[in-house]
Amino acid sequence: MSGEWPFPGVADSIRVRGGSRARGRLDSAGGRGGYRGRHAFSGATRAETAGNAGGGCGGRYALGVRAVGCVAALLASAQLTDARVALVIGNATYESSEIADLKNPGRDAELMHEALEKVGFEVTPGRNLGREAFLEALTKFGKAAASAAAAVFYYAGHATTEDGVNYMLPVDMPGLQRDDGGAVNYGDHAVRLARAMDELRGRQNLVFLDACRTPPGRGRGYRGLGADDPLTRGIAAVGTVKGKQVLVGYAAEKGQPALDGEGGNSPYAVALAKHLGTPGLDVNAVLRRVRNEVVEATGEEQQPWTEDTLAETFYFVPPEPVAPPPPPPPPKVEPGGETTGGGGQVVVSPLPPSWERGWPVVAGSENPDTVRRYIVKY
Repeated sequence: MSGEWPFPGVADSIRVRGGSRARGRLDSAGGRGGYRGRHAFSGATRAETAGNAGGGCGGRYALGVRAVGCVAALLASAQLTDARVALVIGNATYESSEIADLKNPGRDAELMHEALEKVGFEVTPGRNLGREAFLEALTKFGKAAASAAAAVFYYAGHATTEDGVNYMLPVDMPGLQRDDGGAVNYGDHAVRLARAMDELRGRQNLVFLDACRTPPGRGRGYRGLGADDPLTRGIAAVGTVKGKQVLVGYAAEKGQPALDGEGGNSPYAVALAKHLGTPGLDVNAVLRRVRNEVVEATGEEQQPWTEDTLAETFYFVPPEPVAPPPPPPPPKVEPGGETTGGGGQVVVSPLPPSWERGWPVVAGSENPDTVRRYIVKY
Protein backbone atom coordinates (compact mmCIF):
# COMPACT_ATOMS: atom_id res chain seq x y z
CA MET A 1 0.00 0.00 0.00
CA SER A 2 1.50 3.31 -1.02
CA GLY A 3 1.21 6.31 1.31
CA GLU A 4 2.71 8.86 -1.02
CA TRP A 5 0.84 11.48 -2.95
CA PRO A 6 1.51 12.12 -6.61
CA PHE A 7 3.32 15.25 -7.64
CA PRO A 8 1.11 18.03 -9.04
CA GLY A 9 0.12 17.35 -12.61
CA VAL A 10 0.26 13.58 -12.27
CA ALA A 11 -2.75 11.32 -11.65
CA ASP A 12 -5.60 13.09 -9.86
CA SER A 13 -6.03 10.33 -7.32
CA ILE A 14 -4.62 9.25 -3.99
CA ARG A 15 -4.25 6.08 -2.01
CA VAL A 16 -6.09 6.17 1.28
CA ARG A 17 -6.41 4.19 4.43
CA GLY A 18 -7.08 0.53 3.89
CA GLY A 19 -5.66 0.53 0.36
CA SER A 20 -8.76 1.99 -1.33
CA ARG A 21 -8.48 4.82 -3.79
CA ALA A 22 -10.28 8.12 -3.55
CA ARG A 23 -10.55 10.96 -6.02
CA GLY A 24 -8.45 13.97 -5.22
CA ARG A 25 -5.05 15.33 -4.54
CA LEU A 26 -3.80 17.21 -1.54
CA ASP A 27 -0.46 18.77 -2.35
CA SER A 28 2.22 19.89 0.03
CA ALA A 29 2.44 23.40 1.39
CA GLY A 30 4.23 24.23 -1.82
CA GLY A 31 1.08 23.62 -3.88
CA ARG A 32 1.95 23.75 -7.55
CA GLY A 33 5.64 23.75 -6.74
CA GLY A 34 5.64 20.05 -5.86
CA TYR A 35 6.12 18.00 -2.73
CA ARG A 36 7.57 20.10 0.06
CA GLY A 37 7.57 18.59 3.49
CA ARG A 38 5.47 17.85 6.48
CA HIS A 39 2.11 19.14 5.32
CA ALA A 40 2.00 16.98 2.20
CA PHE A 41 -1.17 14.94 2.33
CA SER A 42 -0.71 11.21 2.75
CA GLY A 43 -3.35 8.54 2.97
CA ALA A 44 -1.02 5.95 4.49
CA THR A 45 -2.18 4.33 7.70
CA ARG A 46 -0.33 5.26 10.85
CA ALA A 47 1.43 2.54 12.77
CA GLU A 48 -0.23 1.80 16.07
CA THR A 49 1.52 0.24 19.05
CA ALA A 50 0.24 -1.22 22.28
CA GLY A 51 1.78 -2.68 25.44
CA ASN A 52 2.46 -6.39 25.35
CA ALA A 53 2.39 -8.28 28.61
CA GLY A 54 4.71 -10.90 27.16
CA GLY A 55 7.24 -8.36 25.91
CA GLY A 56 9.94 -6.45 27.64
CA CYS A 57 7.65 -3.62 28.74
CA GLY A 58 4.46 -4.91 30.28
CA GLY A 59 2.23 -4.57 33.30
CA ARG A 60 2.09 -1.45 35.41
CA TYR A 61 5.40 -0.20 33.99
CA ALA A 62 3.96 -0.16 30.48
CA LEU A 63 0.86 1.65 31.70
CA GLY A 64 3.04 4.24 33.40
CA VAL A 65 5.13 4.77 30.29
CA ARG A 66 2.02 5.22 28.19
CA ALA A 67 0.52 7.62 30.75
CA VAL A 68 3.66 9.75 30.79
CA GLY A 69 3.65 9.79 26.99
CA CYS A 70 0.01 10.90 26.91
CA VAL A 71 0.65 13.70 29.41
CA ALA A 72 3.68 14.87 27.41
CA ALA A 73 1.65 14.86 24.21
CA LEU A 74 -1.15 16.86 25.84
CA LEU A 75 1.30 19.41 27.21
CA ALA A 76 2.97 19.75 23.84
CA SER A 77 -0.34 20.24 22.06
CA ALA A 78 -1.37 22.88 24.59
CA GLN A 79 1.63 25.08 23.77
CA LEU A 80 0.35 27.61 21.27
CA THR A 81 2.79 29.13 18.83
CA ASP A 82 2.55 32.12 16.52
CA ALA A 83 2.08 29.77 13.55
CA ARG A 84 -0.63 30.44 10.97
CA VAL A 85 -2.08 27.44 9.14
CA ALA A 86 -4.68 27.12 6.41
CA LEU A 87 -6.54 24.38 4.53
CA VAL A 88 -7.75 25.53 1.10
CA ILE A 89 -10.01 23.16 -0.87
CA GLY A 90 -11.47 23.61 -4.34
CA ASN A 91 -13.84 20.97 -5.74
CA ALA A 92 -14.84 21.48 -9.36
CA THR A 93 -15.03 18.16 -11.26
CA TYR A 94 -17.82 15.89 -10.02
CA GLU A 95 -18.26 12.27 -11.02
CA SER A 96 -22.06 12.17 -10.97
CA SER A 97 -23.93 13.47 -14.00
CA GLU A 98 -26.50 14.91 -11.58
CA ILE A 99 -23.94 17.30 -10.09
CA ALA A 100 -22.83 19.92 -12.59
CA ASP A 101 -19.11 20.55 -12.91
CA LEU A 102 -17.84 23.99 -11.94
CA LYS A 103 -15.29 26.07 -13.76
CA ASN A 104 -13.56 28.13 -11.09
CA PRO A 105 -13.14 26.44 -7.67
CA GLY A 106 -9.68 25.10 -8.53
CA ARG A 107 -8.47 28.50 -9.67
CA ASP A 108 -10.14 30.17 -6.69
CA ALA A 109 -8.30 27.80 -4.34
CA GLU A 110 -5.00 28.64 -6.06
CA LEU A 111 -5.72 32.36 -5.75
CA MET A 112 -6.46 32.03 -2.02
CA HIS A 113 -3.42 29.80 -1.53
CA GLU A 114 -1.13 32.51 -2.92
CA ALA A 115 -2.85 35.32 -0.98
CA LEU A 116 -2.63 33.48 2.34
CA GLU A 117 0.99 32.47 1.82
CA LYS A 118 1.91 36.10 1.23
CA VAL A 119 0.58 37.04 4.68
CA GLY A 120 2.41 34.27 6.50
CA PHE A 121 0.11 31.23 6.41
CA GLU A 122 1.39 27.71 5.88
CA VAL A 123 -1.15 26.47 3.37
CA THR A 124 -2.23 22.90 2.64
CA PRO A 125 -4.21 22.83 -0.63
CA GLY A 126 -6.73 20.20 -1.72
CA ARG A 127 -8.11 19.85 -5.23
CA ASN A 128 -11.07 17.71 -6.31
CA LEU A 129 -11.18 15.68 -3.12
CA GLY A 130 -13.30 12.59 -2.67
CA ARG A 131 -14.95 12.02 0.69
CA GLU A 132 -12.18 9.97 2.33
CA ALA A 133 -9.49 12.40 1.18
CA PHE A 134 -11.62 15.33 2.35
CA LEU A 135 -12.06 13.86 5.83
CA GLU A 136 -8.38 12.99 6.13
CA ALA A 137 -7.45 16.52 5.11
CA LEU A 138 -9.65 17.94 7.86
CA THR A 139 -8.09 15.62 10.45
CA LYS A 140 -4.56 16.70 9.54
CA PHE A 141 -5.62 20.33 9.50
CA GLY A 142 -7.04 20.01 13.01
CA LYS A 143 -3.75 18.64 14.32
CA ALA A 144 -1.80 21.49 12.76
CA ALA A 145 -4.29 24.06 14.03
CA ALA A 146 -4.11 22.84 17.62
CA SER A 147 -0.91 24.78 18.30
CA ALA A 148 -1.52 27.68 15.91
CA ALA A 149 -2.30 31.29 16.64
CA ALA A 150 -4.61 31.43 13.60
CA ALA A 151 -6.29 28.79 11.44
CA VAL A 152 -8.12 29.41 8.14
CA PHE A 153 -10.41 27.01 6.26
CA TYR A 154 -11.50 28.00 2.74
CA TYR A 155 -13.85 25.88 0.64
CA ALA A 156 -14.98 26.49 -2.94
CA GLY A 157 -17.37 24.07 -4.59
CA HIS A 158 -20.83 22.61 -4.25
CA ALA A 159 -22.54 22.62 -0.85
CA THR A 160 -26.08 22.43 0.42
CA THR A 161 -28.25 22.16 3.52
CA GLU A 162 -30.70 19.43 4.44
CA ASP A 163 -32.90 19.56 7.55
CA GLY A 164 -30.75 22.37 8.94
CA VAL A 165 -27.48 20.46 8.46
CA ASN A 166 -24.86 21.92 6.11
CA TYR A 167 -22.92 19.62 3.79
CA MET A 168 -19.95 20.12 1.46
CA LEU A 169 -20.05 17.84 -1.58
CA PRO A 170 -16.96 15.73 -2.35
CA VAL A 171 -16.31 14.97 -6.01
CA ASP A 172 -17.27 11.29 -5.57
CA MET A 173 -20.76 12.12 -4.28
CA PRO A 174 -22.82 9.41 -6.04
CA GLY A 175 -25.71 11.69 -6.95
CA LEU A 176 -28.75 13.45 -5.59
CA GLN A 177 -31.30 10.67 -5.94
CA ARG A 178 -33.95 10.79 -3.25
CA ASP A 179 -35.22 7.77 -1.35
CA ASP A 180 -38.88 6.88 -0.86
CA GLY A 181 -39.07 9.44 1.91
CA GLY A 182 -37.82 12.20 -0.38
CA ALA A 183 -34.41 12.58 1.29
CA VAL A 184 -30.90 12.49 -0.19
CA ASN A 185 -28.42 10.36 1.73
CA TYR A 186 -25.89 13.09 2.47
CA GLY A 187 -24.75 11.54 5.74
CA ASP A 188 -22.93 8.63 4.09
CA HIS A 189 -21.59 10.47 1.05
CA ALA A 190 -21.09 14.17 1.81
CA VAL A 191 -18.94 15.98 4.39
CA ARG A 192 -20.69 17.83 7.17
CA LEU A 193 -19.60 21.41 7.61
CA ALA A 194 -19.76 20.74 11.35
CA ARG A 195 -16.83 18.36 10.92
CA ALA A 196 -14.71 21.19 9.58
CA MET A 197 -15.80 23.40 12.47
CA ASP A 198 -14.71 20.69 14.92
CA GLU A 199 -11.17 20.88 13.52
CA LEU A 200 -10.85 24.64 14.13
CA ARG A 201 -8.47 24.51 17.08
CA GLY A 202 -6.40 27.66 16.66
CA ARG A 203 -6.54 30.57 19.06
CA GLN A 204 -8.41 32.46 16.33
CA ASN A 205 -10.24 30.68 13.51
CA LEU A 206 -11.55 31.92 10.18
CA VAL A 207 -13.82 30.06 7.75
CA PHE A 208 -14.60 31.27 4.23
CA LEU A 209 -17.39 29.43 2.41
CA ASP A 210 -17.33 30.29 -1.28
CA ALA A 211 -19.78 27.48 -1.84
CA CYS A 212 -23.23 26.56 -3.15
CA ARG A 213 -21.98 27.52 -6.59
CA THR A 214 -24.26 27.96 -9.56
CA PRO A 215 -22.88 26.13 -12.62
CA PRO A 216 -21.15 28.20 -15.32
CA GLY A 217 -23.44 30.28 -17.49
CA ARG A 218 -26.38 29.95 -15.09
CA GLY A 219 -27.42 32.77 -12.81
CA ARG A 220 -29.14 32.75 -9.45
CA GLY A 221 -32.43 31.75 -11.07
CA TYR A 222 -30.98 28.40 -12.20
CA ARG A 223 -32.97 25.35 -11.03
CA GLY A 224 -31.26 22.33 -12.53
CA LEU A 225 -33.32 19.73 -10.69
CA GLY A 226 -36.51 21.66 -10.26
CA ALA A 227 -37.66 24.17 -7.65
CA ASP A 228 -35.97 22.24 -4.82
CA ASP A 229 -32.57 21.77 -6.42
CA PRO A 230 -30.13 21.15 -3.50
CA LEU A 231 -27.31 22.79 -5.44
CA THR A 232 -29.06 26.17 -5.44
CA ARG A 233 -30.49 25.99 -1.94
CA GLY A 234 -27.61 27.71 -0.20
CA ILE A 235 -26.40 26.89 3.29
CA ALA A 236 -27.74 27.72 6.72
CA ALA A 237 -26.01 29.89 9.30
CA VAL A 238 -23.38 28.06 11.35
CA GLY A 239 -24.01 30.02 14.54
CA THR A 240 -21.84 30.11 17.65
CA VAL A 241 -19.20 27.42 18.04
CA LYS A 242 -18.95 26.80 21.77
CA GLY A 243 -15.56 27.44 23.31
CA LYS A 244 -13.96 28.78 20.11
CA GLN A 245 -13.20 32.12 18.54
CA VAL A 246 -14.58 31.74 15.02
CA LEU A 247 -15.42 34.08 12.18
CA VAL A 248 -17.41 32.65 9.24
CA GLY A 249 -17.49 34.54 5.97
CA TYR A 250 -20.23 33.47 3.54
CA ALA A 251 -19.92 34.30 -0.14
CA ALA A 252 -23.71 34.79 -0.34
CA GLU A 253 -26.54 35.51 2.04
CA LYS A 254 -28.25 32.73 3.96
CA GLY A 255 -30.08 30.24 1.81
CA GLN A 256 -28.74 31.66 -1.46
CA PRO A 257 -26.16 30.20 -3.87
CA ALA A 258 -22.98 32.01 -4.87
CA LEU A 259 -21.96 32.75 -8.44
CA ASP A 260 -19.13 30.66 -9.84
CA GLY A 261 -18.05 33.65 -11.92
CA GLU A 262 -17.97 34.18 -15.66
CA GLY A 263 -14.26 34.98 -15.66
CA GLY A 264 -11.39 33.00 -14.22
CA ASN A 265 -12.49 33.29 -10.58
CA SER A 266 -15.54 33.79 -8.43
CA PRO A 267 -16.32 37.39 -7.46
CA TYR A 268 -15.93 36.53 -3.77
CA ALA A 269 -12.49 34.93 -4.21
CA VAL A 270 -11.27 37.89 -6.27
CA ALA A 271 -12.33 40.45 -3.66
CA LEU A 272 -11.12 38.43 -0.67
CA ALA A 273 -7.68 37.77 -2.14
CA LYS A 274 -7.40 41.43 -3.13
CA HIS A 275 -8.16 42.95 0.26
CA LEU A 276 -6.88 40.53 2.89
CA GLY A 277 -3.29 41.67 2.36
CA THR A 278 -4.05 45.33 3.08
CA PRO A 279 -1.89 46.43 6.03
CA GLY A 280 -3.77 47.60 9.10
CA LEU A 281 -7.21 46.29 8.07
CA ASP A 282 -8.78 43.95 10.61
CA VAL A 283 -10.71 41.01 9.20
CA ASN A 284 -14.10 42.68 9.60
CA ALA A 285 -12.91 45.74 7.69
CA VAL A 286 -11.55 43.41 5.00
CA LEU A 287 -14.92 41.66 4.69
CA ARG A 288 -16.80 44.96 4.49
CA ARG A 289 -14.68 45.85 1.47
CA VAL A 290 -15.25 42.37 0.04
CA ARG A 291 -19.01 42.68 0.47
CA ASN A 292 -19.16 46.09 -1.21
CA GLU A 293 -17.03 44.91 -4.11
CA VAL A 294 -19.04 41.70 -4.67
CA VAL A 295 -22.35 43.55 -4.49
CA GLU A 296 -21.13 46.02 -7.11
CA ALA A 297 -19.56 43.35 -9.34
CA THR A 298 -22.74 41.24 -9.39
CA GLY A 299 -25.24 44.07 -9.71
CA GLU A 300 -26.51 43.33 -6.16
CA GLU A 301 -27.26 39.76 -7.19
CA GLN A 302 -24.90 38.36 -4.55
CA GLN A 303 -24.48 39.78 -1.06
CA PRO A 304 -21.84 38.23 1.23
CA TRP A 305 -22.35 38.25 4.98
CA THR A 306 -20.42 37.37 8.12
CA GLU A 307 -20.84 35.70 11.51
CA ASP A 308 -18.23 36.75 14.05
CA THR A 309 -17.50 35.43 17.55
CA LEU A 310 -13.85 36.50 17.68
CA ALA A 311 -12.93 37.86 21.10
CA GLU A 312 -9.85 39.65 19.75
CA THR A 313 -9.21 41.78 16.69
CA PHE A 314 -7.59 39.75 13.91
CA TYR A 315 -5.31 41.19 11.26
CA PHE A 316 -4.00 39.36 8.22
CA VAL A 317 -1.37 42.13 8.09
CA PRO A 318 -1.09 44.10 11.36
CA PRO A 319 -0.80 47.89 11.27
CA GLU A 320 2.63 49.45 11.50
CA PRO A 321 3.47 50.32 15.11
CA VAL A 322 3.09 54.02 15.86
CA ALA A 323 6.30 55.54 17.23
CA PRO A 324 5.84 57.55 20.46
CA PRO A 325 6.57 61.28 20.25
CA PRO A 326 10.15 62.19 21.08
CA PRO A 327 10.76 63.35 24.68
CA PRO A 328 11.46 67.07 25.25
CA PRO A 329 15.12 68.03 25.24
CA PRO A 330 16.80 67.98 28.66
CA PRO A 331 17.31 71.34 30.40
CA LYS A 332 20.57 73.09 29.59
CA VAL A 333 22.50 74.34 32.60
CA GLU A 334 24.17 77.69 31.97
CA PRO A 335 26.91 79.34 34.00
CA GLY A 336 25.67 81.34 36.96
CA GLY A 337 23.04 78.85 38.11
CA GLU A 338 20.63 79.58 35.29
CA THR A 339 18.84 76.75 33.45
CA THR A 340 17.26 77.03 30.02
CA GLY A 341 14.26 74.63 29.89
CA GLY A 342 13.16 72.60 26.89
CA GLY A 343 10.42 75.11 26.18
CA GLY A 344 12.92 77.96 25.88
CA GLN A 345 12.11 79.62 29.22
CA VAL A 346 14.93 80.59 31.58
CA VAL A 347 14.68 79.18 35.10
CA VAL A 348 16.98 80.52 37.82
CA SER A 349 18.23 77.66 39.95
CA PRO A 350 19.03 78.13 43.65
CA LEU A 351 22.60 78.81 44.71
CA PRO A 352 24.59 76.09 46.42
CA PRO A 353 23.96 75.67 50.17
CA SER A 354 27.31 77.16 51.28
CA TRP A 355 29.33 80.14 50.13
CA GLU A 356 32.48 78.04 49.68
CA ARG A 357 30.79 75.76 47.15
CA GLY A 358 28.97 78.65 45.52
CA TRP A 359 31.91 80.96 45.02
CA PRO A 360 33.42 79.19 41.94
CA VAL A 361 30.06 79.58 40.19
CA VAL A 362 29.78 83.26 41.07
CA ALA A 363 33.39 83.97 40.18
CA GLY A 364 32.94 82.58 36.70
CA SER A 365 29.57 84.25 36.05
CA GLU A 366 29.10 87.45 34.09
CA ASN A 367 25.48 87.75 35.23
CA PRO A 368 25.03 90.65 37.70
CA ASP A 369 21.92 89.09 39.21
CA THR A 370 23.89 86.00 40.16
CA VAL A 371 26.54 88.11 41.93
CA ARG A 372 23.83 90.17 43.64
CA ARG A 373 22.00 87.12 44.93
CA TYR A 374 25.26 85.68 46.25
CA ILE A 375 26.08 88.91 48.17
CA VAL A 376 22.57 89.14 49.63
CA LYS A 377 22.62 85.50 50.73
CA TYR A 378 26.07 85.34 52.23
